[in-house]
Amino acid sequence: MAVAGALIFVETGLTMSLAETVAALKVEPLWAASSGARELFHSDLLQWLAEQEPQTFAKVFGLDPSTAYRCDRERGHLDLRLIPEGKGRALAVENKLFSPPNEDQLQRYEVTFLNRPQMTGCRQTLLSLTDPGWPDNRYGRWSWMSYGTLGDHLVETFSERDDFAGQFACHWGRLCLLLDELRSVVSIDDEDEPYRLSDEVAEHLDKRLRAFADTLRAYQLHGRIRARLVDAENVDVAVSFTRGTALVQAFSEGPNGDLLGWQLQGRQWRLAAMVPQDRQYGGRMCWGRDSDAGEARTLYLAEHYPDHFRFDELDAAGIEAVPAATQKAFQQFAPRFTYQYRNVLGPTVRQLTDVAEATSRRVIRAFGEQRS
Repeated sequence: MAVAGALIFVETGLTMSLAETVAALKVEPLWAASSGARELFHSDLLQWLAEQEPQTFAKVFGLDPSTAYRCDRERGHLDLRLIPEGKGRALAVENKLFSPPNEDQLQRYEVTFLNRPQMTGCRQTLLSLTDPGWPDNRYGRWSWMSYGTLGDHLVETFSERDDFAGQFACHWGRLCLLLDELRSVVSIDDEDEPYRLSDEVAEHLDKRLRAFADTLRAYQLHGRIRARLVDAENVDVAVSFTRGTALVQAFSEGPNGDLLGWQLQGRQWRLAAMVPQDRQYGGRMCWGRDSDAGEARTLYLAEHYPDHFRFDELDAAGIEAVPAATQKAFQQFAPRFTYQYRNVLGPTVRQLTDVAEATSRRVIRAFGEQRS
């Protein structure tokens, strides 16, 4: 698709196909420029907008355009804070590109410094690509703004400017709209849909766009699993991106410092364990990179947690799974990580959520029995 086609979309709101969205992203220079930072890239541009185009920033975020503001970045890990020089309403912005909002984190901001005198009556905005699912787009004093809304404001304000700053801001707005359009295509819409992207969608995505889609869906799965385990103590559900693939995992710590849990990366469903640095078995250290430590680690885990490395939850959820194509009973990531895995074929979001919850609760029960 030609560049002009992309511009027509973002200025008129016409619906684009996935192929058109991808083509428009590939010719957008700010998509290439943001490859190294992603979320940080957008946070830095928010600061630039607040300092160099304050009236536009005030309009976008509902501030008094006649008031001068001091802009702070990363105070107490909050992405952006604007404090009025005189009378006026302060603003706090937390920016989340992929990850869902952590309500505990937002509440912590309020306790630590949003209750200070200069932040009285502060407008609190969560800017994120993914809808947090808040009723009426509000969570306490926080309100949600989508990247699409930000993009609309930027394009509307700067599309007629012919100076470099104006053109730059307009391109930024177009990038926000394209990201929002891509999100709408690759997001999880239904818990009964396959977790992995369909071949029809994946074939349009290059390596970087596939990483974008995989990471977004991983965070959305993570959010569903966390919601299921909201009442469970001592379980840490997390997302990371390693070896070019998104990874979702959850681990719980036992009374002796051992960690048991699961991981999902690509097609691999892993049941895993991690031992503390001082763990020994038969007089041998379990922590280490050599084969002797690896053997001691597997012997220790096989003896102490024989029921952990069972894949009953996959069967209970009706997920088709293929045993690992290896002669080794256990796989290793030195110096302390040991696991077994199955390749899962076509699981739905609901099935993976069921398996993740059931496995985590089994681990919690096992550690509970140890403590008693």
